[in-house]
Amino acid sequence: MESSSRQFAKYGFDGMTMEKLAQAAKITKRTLYKHYPTKEELYAESSAWHIVRATDYVESGNTPEEKLRHYLKWLLRLVEQDVVYRRLVIQLIEDSDANTLKLIADTAQSNPVSVLSELIARYKPSVDPLKYAIAIFSIALLHEQSKKIMTVLAPEFRASADKKHLVNFFIEMLN
Repeated sequence: MESSSRQFAKYGFDGMTMEKLAQAAKITKRTLYKHYPTKEELYAESSAWHIVRATDYVESGNTPEEKLRHYLKWLLRLVEQDVVYRRLVIQLIEDSDANTLKLIADTAQSNPVSVLSELIARYKPSVDPLKYAIAIFSIALLHEQSKKIMTVLAPEFRASADKKHLVNFFIEMLN
């Protein structure tokens, strides 16, 4: 699972073959097909496997705002530190059809968007929590992906922008 999730994160669904995946896992193609009859099944399962492992979150805080802030800091750390997770999610968005995305979301039941949506609903019941959760998750992913280019296009941009400022931005967005 780890090998295939890394390969899919790096090369995407279309950039991988079952033969390349078997080589990376150091198994035969026959063995791989025995366990995963299609590349789609392997893609969905290995993606869900990595997402579940990466998103092992422990809730903290007393008030809904404290819990939301803690989760946002955790999420920003996740997308910054786990390159495989970040690339895998971006590849999934680019490569997957609705059925594959649903299968992965169902398998990774505590996916970040659903957890974030629940926390937002507790913090600010008057907003559409799913809409804001998707927006915040997308900004968190793209923020991390854009750091390199921002340091080139805008040298004054601090590549290690303070997570606290981004968390405050997200909270202000909800108010």
